[in-house]
Amino acid sequence: MPQNIKRPFDVVIIPGSRHTPQEYWYPQLANQLTSKGLNVLYPEFPPVERQTLTNWNSVLASFENRFTDKTIFVGHSLGGRFLMNYFQDHKAGAVFFVSAPYERELALWKFYMMSDPEARNLFENLWKTTNQTFFSEDINWDKIVDNVKKIHLFYSENDNLIPLAHAFNIQRRIGGEIHWIKNGRHLDIPLESFPELTETILKTYEEINASNIEGQRKRMRS
Repeated sequence: MPQNIKRPFDVVIIPGSRHTPQEYWYPQLANQLTSKGLNVLYPEFPPVERQTLTNWNSVLASFENRFTDKTIFVGHSLGGRFLMNYFQDHKAGAVFFVSAPYERELALWKFYMMSDPEARNLFENLWKTTNQTFFSEDINWDKIVDNVKKIHLFYSENDNLIPLAHAFNIQRRIGGEIHWIKNGRHLDIPLESFPELTETILKTYEEINASNIEGQRKRMRS
């Protein structure tokens, strides 16, 4: 009896620290891509007290049989840092780093986030066993270059949490085009629509699939 093979995912959306797939621009992005026929995954990650690199890897592991070398990944904030770790050992068609930190900015993050009770609890009680795990080892940037076909960087011009230098440092390491968003804060609140990101993902999806079709034609002619 033939097995029921599920369709591969075209796009995977990874949220930021302490956030769910139902917040910010995540739902609208997923809905817009789905309306264009793309198969989108935006998985639910563990709550903040179990927010570790190992646990996040475990979540994606359960879906990896539906990822291909054409799948596009989008990581916001800590989700982008997670993808920097993840794509040292996995392949993808493209990765979009959205307000992703190049390195820790603990003093800056504490200054701007201590008014939020949940964020304060994270910094004062949970940081070493949760978010710190995403920064505990150096990134092998060369492996990301080898494993990812296309890279896009989306950053705000007035992000209080991620200085502009982060985007330039990541680009210096792995290349990719930087897309600057005016008045975008941390590309979070009150951003419920993100047309620039949606359009670039759709364009990249077309480019990846067009290149794969052309590659197949060349192999058939040879």
